[in-house]
Amino acid sequence: MRHHLKLLRSIFSVVMITGIFFNIFCEDEIKKALAADRISDIKFHNIYPYFSNELLDIMSIYPGSVFDSLKIFGQEEILRKYYNRKGYDSVKVKIESERVSEKLVKLDIKILKSEYHSLDRIEIKGNTYFSDYRLKKELKTFWRSLLPWDEAGRFIPDEIETDNKKIEDFYRERGFADIKIENSFKKNSADNTAVLTFKIEEGPLYFIKIKGNNFISKIRLNKQIELLYKGRRGEVAVRQIARAIKERYSEQGFSDAEIEWKDTLKVINGIRHREVTIYIKEGNRIEIEDVFINGNKSFKAENLKPYLNSVVSRWWRWTDYFNKTFWEDDIRNLKAYYEQRGFLSPEISGSLIYSDNNKVTITIDINEGVRTYVQKVDISGAGEIINKEEKKIRSSLEGSYFSYGKLKDHTDYLIGSLAAKGYIYSKVKNREKFSEDSATVKVKFDIDSGSIVMTGKIYFAGNLRTKPYNIKKQLLIRENEAFSILRTVEGHSNLREQNIFKTVSIVTPGIEEGKDTIDILIEFREYPPYYIHSSGGYESFSGPFAGFLAGNKNLFGRNKELRFSTEASFVKQAVTCGLADPAFLHRNIWANIAGYWARELHFDPDYETRALGLGAGFNYRWKDKLHSSALAQIENRELYQKTVLGEDSNTFRNIGRLRLMQSWDRRNSFLRPKKGTFTSAKIEFSTGLNNNRDDFIKYMFDFKYFYSPVEFITLAFFSQYNYLQVSDKDFQPLIDQLFYLGGTGTVRGINEKKFLTDSDGNSVGGKITALAVFESRFVYKKKWEVPFFCDTGLLTKTIKGDKTMIRTTIGTGFRVITPIGTMGILYGFPTDLKDGNVNGVFHFSIGYTF
Repeated sequence: MRHHLKLLRSIFSVVMITGIFFNIFCEDEIKKALAADRISDIKFHNIYPYFSNELLDIMSIYPGSVFDSLKIFGQEEILRKYYNRKGYDSVKVKIESERVSEKLVKLDIKILKSEYHSLDRIEIKGNTYFSDYRLKKELKTFWRSLLPWDEAGRFIPDEIETDNKKIEDFYRERGFADIKIENSFKKNSADNTAVLTFKIEEGPLYFIKIKGNNFISKIRLNKQIELLYKGRRGEVAVRQIARAIKERYSEQGFSDAEIEWKDTLKVINGIRHREVTIYIKEGNRIEIEDVFINGNKSFKAENLKPYLNSVVSRWWRWTDYFNKTFWEDDIRNLKAYYEQRGFLSPEISGSLIYSDNNKVTITIDINEGVRTYVQKVDISGAGEIINKEEKKIRSSLEGSYFSYGKLKDHTDYLIGSLAAKGYIYSKVKNREKFSEDSATVKVKFDIDSGSIVMTGKIYFAGNLRTKPYNIKKQLLIRENEAFSILRTVEGHSNLREQNIFKTVSIVTPGIEEGKDTIDILIEFREYPPYYIHSSGGYESFSGPFAGFLAGNKNLFGRNKELRFSTEASFVKQAVTCGLADPAFLHRNIWANIAGYWARELHFDPDYETRALGLGAGFNYRWKDKLHSSALAQIENRELYQKTVLGEDSNTFRNIGRLRLMQSWDRRNSFLRPKKGTFTSAKIEFSTGLNNNRDDFIKYMFDFKYFYSPVEFITLAFFSQYNYLQVSDKDFQPLIDQLFYLGGTGTVRGINEKKFLTDSDGNSVGGKITALAVFESRFVYKKKWEVPFFCDTGLLTKTIKGDKTMIRTTIGTGFRVITPIGTMGILYGFPTDLKDGNVNGVFHFSIGYTF
């Protein structure tokens, strides 16, 4: 029942929100939108140094939008102003149209721009505390002027305010809370140069002193003191600090704490200093001696005490303290608690008795009164439309305690149920009749369902490439069926999740007029289907690497993605070509088929693998970030072992593989997780089509946990367990199928796959590995992160003998925090130093290792 209430509350929110939105269009405007000519394509010419996507983002037209001559004329001014802000003073925009079919028009946009002004110099005036060069280092304009490539030093007025803010933040972070900055620029048309000037009034340098804080140290008050650097002017910021400190003391039980402040202006070496002294009179910390709750016959005191916010308790200390600020709220909280549970007229009062030793005894006196139960529920006016819902309401209410909150929830549930069946204009009124002693109540719901509303025609506009059939697959509404706002909104959400639409808008006129048939217009703005990506970087194990990706994500307008990718490094080269369907048979099923070729080089032992294969996979997206996937592959694999001759060398195998995976991602962020969990379980069935050594089952389990006790510290834990079960003990797996440990992704501080080695220094793999990793991450000045890690691994069940190795490494490093993730260098070393092992290993990583 609770699930239905939650679901149907969302219907009401949607009804109210979309009701306003629907009034924007009328039926005549839908006809005009369908009859109007559309823009088929927009071609740009001479737009360097910008890309067409950048210009389309600032324009109010796009491929697929209505061809409106007046609106198109307005794009000239939009583009002209944009180029002016980017440093081009004289800009002409020419837009030409060409009809390509009866309903489609193509646009050609040509940009004719003059030469730009180069930045001659940056003048900074009024700065006494910091040098010109130190401040220039904060400016994007300054660094741009040093770039050596085309249009070097182009002066861009659009960046001035951003640079102004950077200097202001720079000063504030260092205690200049009254900083004022004005900027101006002057252009010289004779030599096409510009001079940028910043006039600075530094104001005094603030110093904060705190006196009288015996209980809370200044370090623990840093969060409050940092308000000085958050953008408010000095005096306002100081008042904020005083209020925040008082709140902090109140939270700790010092209800009578008094905060005052005084400031003194001094001049030291020509620099004005404002010394702010905050005086704290902590007063007495009132300890709670006892809490008595009397008259609570229906609920235990343990259930009521959590609603006493004036009782400041922490799990790590035995004593509770009293916060007087919340005392009156506590009485209201308890009354609300009782009223929500059927006691409609509780009488609750409280008293405080102070003792001489700064202790207080809290007494709560409760007269619960009569608890009201629902005797009978009557529902009239809807006939058989809501038989199922009527039974649920009777089952939920009859015999249970009465509250007005529950009554409203069930009223909303009825309206939502009717709306979901097409009765979107229904009205529900509730009445209640109490017995003389208020012990029971009869509830009646009077329903005016109105007439059922049907879905009329569903129109599409703006979908130049995407076929209507593929759009309808994502919709939950159909023509000539009962109209449902909830299903309409869910269908809208499904369409927006497709990677082929930039925007999707749904227009449903007629609701305001109370019409019985609602036509629907869905307008689209499509992404360009083609894409090309390239990447490169450096990793500790593979060295330099490069990648290339190209594809079409709306192949033939059918919402299918064709992609081609390559990657190359010293240790791996791979080529993949695949076809994906994001809505295969069902909107939540993502399907993919791909062919691939891969070559991998391995060292110590020195061997090479080459694989040529074909695979098909499915991924089902459940709710709550739960994913189920299956992957089937057939692969031709060659193992070429260079240093050791024997049966493993020059082995050609044909392998069939089936992998099943379940993952549950509850992390708050993919790039920088600070709390939550990630769990995945995989099982892989492998069979050799021409050999017995690839007959095995692999079990793989990963678990990650993240917790942040304070804002600047994150504790991260990662555990992993892998197990390879052979089908026939007489046929052991080859070395390229075993599990290995060591390296950036498993046990840091040990070289890649060097967790266990043989007498010749070659890596040894096993059929069982386990991993436990702990890492504490400390953020420093918001841009840097210092991690400390401890990695422990276990590897056992090797092919030759039954070697077992348990090793632990520890280490640290630093990471740079960027908007797209982290980059860092880590250094670790094993605690069991042995001959033949490197004492320590550096790891360079982009992103977190887990």
